[in-house]
Amino acid sequence: MQRFITAALALAVFCTAAAGSDKGFALAVDPALTESGLTRYILPRFSLKTGVRVTPVPPGTDADLEFGADVEGAAAVARDGVIFAVSRPKGDQAKRFRDWLLSDVGQSTVEAYAPETGAPFIGARDASFDGSPTLIAGDVVEGERLSLDLCGRCHVVSGKNRMSGIGSTPSFAVLKSLPDWESRFSAFWALKPHPAFTRIDGMTEPFDPDRPPH
Repeated sequence: MQRFITAALALAVFCTAAAGSDKGFALAVDPALTESGLTRYILPRFSLKTGVRVTPVPPGTDADLEFGADVEGAAAVARDGVIFAVSRPKGDQAKRFRDWLLSDVGQSTVEAYAPETGAPFIGARDASFDGSPTLIAGDVVEGERLSLDLCGRCHVVSGKNRMSGIGSTPSFAVLKSLPDWESRFSAFWALKPHPAFTRIDGMTEPFDPDRPPH
């Protein structure tokens, strides 16, 4: 009996070690994400949930997945107008982390992190981003004020209203990372559902007094 128990324990240890040997991957992390503390916050939570070990490595290192501002792939998080994307994964464990990060749970985990300094991070799930900057002239402060006032009921505009908005409505960070973002913002008043409650003097018809917008 003792020999059987000893053999069973040895087999269990062997199986655990064998299973754990492929339960990890290397993640090349943007220094800005490391310095912000975001990865120190989300990686242990992912590992606790999945049992997958994540080893952060500097950019340029051979890794199974890249996570940073200069990465071509799916936009994952945004901060102060900067989009951080995740690359195409190498291996099942890296793919598992990528899928988790872009999921509702992963995005909520990102937005739950409160940095000691600087703006919070905003989820930017399932949006492609090629890293090409677009420069727009204008008053950023006034744009934020108007956006928070006129759009903030439905959209998360910035860190100032990150706990507001409607869950099914994309945040400005997600919209900005879409390939056709400029046309979406330029013609927002013509894109559903905006015509139902938006009126622009000289461009759109007045609302029917008998059917006011909500």
